[in-house]
Amino acid sequence: SVRVTGVVKSGFSVRATDDIVIGDYIDDKGFVCAGGKVAVLHGVTGEGAHVQAGGSVQAKFINYARVECRGDLLIDEYIYNARVHCGGSIAVRGHYGERKTGAIIGGSVVAARAIRAVSIGSDTGAGTTVVAGVDMEVLTELRRQEVRISKSHEAVRQLKRHLGMESLNPRDIRNMILRFSGDHKKRVGRLVEKMATVLKQQSEAEERKKECQAQMAQVARGARIAVGRQIASNTKVRLGELSPRAGLFDGLEGFSLYVRNDN
Repeated sequence: SVRVTGVVKSGFSVRATDDIVIGDYIDDKGFVCAGGKVAVLHGVTGEGAHVQAGGSVQAKFINYARVECRGDLLIDEYIYNARVHCGGSIAVRGHYGERKTGAIIGGSVVAARAIRAVSIGSDTGAGTTVVAGVDMEVLTELRRQEVRISKSHEAVRQLKRHLGMESLNPRDIRNMILRFSGDHKKRVGRLVEKMATVLKQQSEAEERKKECQAQMAQVARGARIAVGRQIASNTKVRLGELSPRAGLFDGLEGFSLYVRNDN
């Protein structure tokens, strides 16, 4: 593992294939990337501060920074106006009754599993978005496959236009090829081969999309948001594909939200 005894200052970066331990804090525009865990004695602060970890991340606080990890995220005090993507669970422990402590305020916080905090959002500050039950890596892959499918559909449409065909009936294609000879027949043959390649790629993308959708559904079934006090009325909450209406949690204290599996 790599150990940094001081501050990761603005403009500096620390990279390691294993774990990284920061003995102070990560400043604005400081970058830390670890194949394993990242542990920060103090906080990650500044809009340009960025942490990436293949494992878990632990810090005192996150302030206006960006944090991405495949494991869990454990924060001692608060997350404020940050962008967080977590492949595990997020816990903002804090101490009940202290200002900001244990709170998620502003920004966007996304976890594949659970989010736990003393409070979420602020009625007087910027809106807060919390999402549990969404794996951002899987969602990104799903969107990538949807783009592939869309491009395949457009490519098929263009090829059908060049071939002068409305359908892809194999008999019609074979008969069309037999009608031509010479260079024209070769050109049609190349277009048909390209069509076959595009259709194969489209089929592969559609299969991968189904796999991603199944993974997303599986992750959503484990979604949970637990709050020790309150969720502010202007907070956007999402559990998997479910988005409770605004104001639903007004007046409630100390509760958990989860996706019930009746199957």
